[in-house]
Amino acid sequence: MIELISLENVSAFDQIAIPLDLSGSEGENRATESCRIDADNDLAAIKSWLRIKGENPKTYQAYQKELERFLLWAVIERGKAFSSLNTDDCQAYINFIKQLQADNSRWVAITPTNKGHGRWKPFQYRVSKKNTDTTTVLSIRSVNYANTVISSCMDWLVSQNYLKYNSFSGIAASKSASSGMQVSQRLFTRQHIQLMLDYAHSLCDSSQPDHYAQLRVLFILKFAFNTGLRLHELAAASYGDIEALEDADGEQYFLRVVGKNSKLRKTSLPTAFIADIRAYRIAMKLSPVLENIADDTPLINSLRKKVELQLSPAALHKILADFFKRWHAHLMAADQLDNRLINKVKQASTHWLRHSYGSFLANDCKIPLAYIRDELGHASISTTSIYLNADDKKRQQAVSAAFVVNTDA
Repeated sequence: MIELISLENVSAFDQIAIPLDLSGSEGENRATESCRIDADNDLAAIKSWLRIKGENPKTYQAYQKELERFLLWAVIERGKAFSSLNTDDCQAYINFIKQLQADNSRWVAITPTNKGHGRWKPFQYRVSKKNTDTTTVLSIRSVNYANTVISSCMDWLVSQNYLKYNSFSGIAASKSASSGMQVSQRLFTRQHIQLMLDYAHSLCDSSQPDHYAQLRVLFILKFAFNTGLRLHELAAASYGDIEALEDADGEQYFLRVVGKNSKLRKTSLPTAFIADIRAYRIAMKLSPVLENIADDTPLINSLRKKVELQLSPAALHKILADFFKRWHAHLMAADQLDNRLINKVKQASTHWLRHSYGSFLANDCKIPLAYIRDELGHASISTTSIYLNADDKKRQQAVSAAFVVNTDA
C-alpha cells in the first residue's frame, strides 16, 4: 500500500489530487491512435463517460461512486494509473471489495460521513437486515454491479480510442451462495395486488387528516402496477407526456418515458387507468379534464403546496416504503396469517410492482414477450423472459404427474 492520497482530504470527485505520474497521461494501456474524446488523463476520461450517462442523477451518482472507488484503489493500493491496470489488477480489485471488512478503517466508514469533513471513506458498512452476522461491506450483488459499471466504462473508453483494451473483459461475475429471492419471486400475484389495493383503499378515510396523502398512495400503486415504470420514471411522468391516438376504435393512450441510458419509449396507458387518473383528480378536488392540464404538471403531485410540484424519486420511494411497512403490520395483526404474503411484503419495494406488471402480462394475459419488452423498455427480450414461468409450470406438472399412483392397476 502506497501513501499517495489522503482519503480524508477528498472533497469532490472532480478535485481528486492524483500525482502526475499516476494520472494516466502516459498510461500503459493508453491507445496510440487519435483519441476521440477531449481527455489527456484518466480522471478526465472517466468524467467524459459519466457525462453521457448524466440524464438520470441517481444513475450518475451510482456510476461515479463505483469509478471513484476504483480510481482511488488503483492509485493508493496498487500504485498504478487507471489506464495502466491489467487484468490481474482488476481481478485483485474484485477480490478486494468482495473481502472488504467493516473493521478496515482506512477504506470503510461505520457511520455516514460527508466529503470534506475529514472522516469520509469510499465505502460505508451497513448491517444486513437478513444476516446480522456478516461483517463484509458489500454483497455479491454489489460486487457484480461494480464489475459491470467499471467494465462498461472501459468498453466505452476503448471505443473512443482512449484505452487499448478493457482489462475487466475476462473477469466473470461472482457467484452467490445466498438464498435470496429470484426475480420471479420478487413480485405479487394478481390476487395479491388486489389485496394491496383493497388495503390502500381502506386507508382513504375522508375524516382523517391524511386523507389526501392516502388517496395519493392508492393512485401511485395503481400507476406503478398499470405501467410497470421504474421509480425515477414514475417520479418524472407529467401530463404533457400523455399522448392520445384516436381512430375508429376510439382513443388509445400512451405515456412518453425517458428510461435507462436516456432511451425514449412509449408505454401503454390502459383505458381503465385513464379513468383512475380522472377519478383521482376529482377526489383531490382538481379538474378531471386532462386536455386542460398544463404539460409540466406531474402525474404524482406534491401535497406540500397548492401549486403541484414534482416529487423526487427518493420521496416517492419513502412513500411506498412506508406503505409496505404499514401493510406488513396490518397483515401480521390479521386473524388468519398468510405467511407467504407477509414475507413478501416485508421485503417489497417499488420495483416489485414493475416485476408484478411484467409477470401479469406474460402469465395471466399471455401477451407476447416482444410487446412486454417494449412496454418495459428492456434492451433484450431475454431480460423480459424472466417473467414467463409457463415452461416451469408445465415441467413441474409433468414431473408431478409421473408420481401419481395409478389406482386402476
